[in-house]
Amino acid sequence: MGQLDPRETVSGVTVTLNAYTERRRIELDKLNADVMAFLETLPKETPFNSIPIEKKAEFWKRKAAILWTFEIPPRPDFFTSPDFEVGKLKETERLFTLQQIYL
Repeated sequence: MGQLDPRETVSGVTVTLNAYTERRRIELDKLNADVMAFLETLPKETPFNSIPIEKKAEFWKRKAAILWTFEIPPRPDFFTSPDFEVGKLKETERLFTLQQIYL
């Protein structure tokens, strides 16, 4: 049976996509609850672009720690860089979530 390549290049850095585990799912669920709690503190209809990049980067870094293993440690501004490919993190989370429904 063919093997999917779990490696991905994100903003010039190679990461390995971590395998689905219940522990990681629980961690991701807790993190997503933290994101929702933060969003509830904002005024209604707050544009995404008005959320400080440092706050978004904090959540992205925590998600990446659950979903990815970095080949080399990312540079300090990796998640705050305007070149951070957040879509790849979103896609990784989507694929990870799809794996949990398999029985």
